[in-house]
Amino acid sequence: MNMRKNKCKKFPVLRGGTCLLLQCGMLPLFAALAAVYIEATRAPLHVARAAQYGEMLQTVLASLALLTFGALVGELAAREGEGSEE
Repeated sequence: MNMRKNKCKKFPVLRGGTCLLLQCGMLPLFAALAAVYIEATRAPLHVARAAQYGEMLQTVLASLALLTFGALVGELAAREGEGSEE
């Protein structure tokens, strides 16, 4: 039995293009979160305003999910394309 076989296993690493996509995509999301924070601190909280903030946060969360899913699909497509060329 070779016990070292599991220690030498490579960890999955994202490609540079995928990392760049995630980094560039996070900037507008952070700006949107900052806008929600600024809007929330400008006026007193009412039921209607809380519902509006909830919708704004849902939009940010949906954008984050789309960005993450798009990066995953791009990464898997790049790996599949790289594997079929060999």
